[in-house]
Amino acid sequence: MACRELSLERRKPPRHNAFYVDSYAVRALAVAYDVTGKREYLDACRVWCDRMLDDQEQMTPAGAYHMNYGRKPGQDTGGWYVADSACIAMGLAATAARCDDPAEKERYLASVESFARLVIDNYVGDEGGITDGLWKKYDGQWWCSSGTFGSLMFLLHAQTGKPEYLEVGLGTIDWCALTVECTYGP
Repeated sequence: MACRELSLERRKPPRHNAFYVDSYAVRALAVAYDVTGKREYLDACRVWCDRMLDDQEQMTPAGAYHMNYGRKPGQDTGGWYVADSACIAMGLAATAARCDDPAEKERYLASVESFARLVIDNYVGDEGGITDGLWKKYDGQWWCSSGTFGSLMFLLHAQTGKPEYLEVGLGTIDWCALTVECTYGP
């Protein structure tokens, strides 16, 4: 069912699901591909990833993902969120890790690294936590964006070996641990 839904991703009008929700199915299909070797699972992931890249090329700020709500491709106003976009990035990273074609793998990883650069340069707080992008309700470091983006950093470090990703990921763990300790005590 997930293959069918994701394969229809390019249809017009688009479905109304938030794309971060689709990313859960993409990551599950990537594992299903590992277990079964069924190409249809990876192909469905690719269709979804290609849609994410098409939208990303038109997003402001550069490197952002369209979430299928909030800020749309071509718009420069409206909400855009690191936590939900990090889930989208994890779907792309999971697909990239399974691509046999080096050019395709690089294309997906370049997309994820573009998103990572946007967040690292603009939304990582001095204490290591991550703000949730362009969220007008709260502009401080937040547990959800910190945990989700931190997870992505560990995945990117595993795929690229770049120490910066490990450093940012560890910073999110430190921030989360400190925040919990300050909030609830040791």
